[in-house]
Amino acid sequence: MSFKHQISPCTSLPQSAQDASSWLALLTATTLPSHSEIVRAEVRTSVKFDGVSADRPHRLVVQLYPQRGVVEGRVQSWARPSASAQRAVTREDLTAGVRIHLVDFERLSADTPDRNVVVAWVEDGEPDLDLDGIGARPSPGCLTSMACLHDGTESVTLELGVSGRQAA
Repeated sequence: MSFKHQISPCTSLPQSAQDASSWLALLTATTLPSHSEIVRAEVRTSVKFDGVSADRPHRLVVQLYPQRGVVEGRVQSWARPSASAQRAVTREDLTAGVRIHLVDFERLSADTPDRNVVVAWVEDGEPDLDLDGIGARPSPGCLTSMACLHDGTESVTLELGVSGRQAA
């Protein structure tokens, strides 16, 4: 028995879902508004951990802020991240690079001129912050980094170092 019906490619899914390379991209493309986006951050360091104990667990926190919430390299006290993630990491993990995906749920529209800023830090502790660290701020002496995402950029690499600027 032969079938003459040819199956055509799925055309009912948005193009972003058809091109999805991960489960998170597929979830975002099929369930969230078309103006939400995934930001891919790779966090690494070659700096010696002076402010982070070698024999304790390390917590990596990565947050996404609108650019207006970061002034002169400082997260403003009123600013609220639109996405956050935390992970347990080792020194070896950070030397090799840790990849984190953040979903920006609060992007107002595709035409919003405000760029995003990715803020990352590592400190002593387990990844046990409420709501994946959405309310956390870097503590003094931790390794920190931040980078602005330019128009059309969805990925960024952050190099952690000791920052003299902390959250306002």
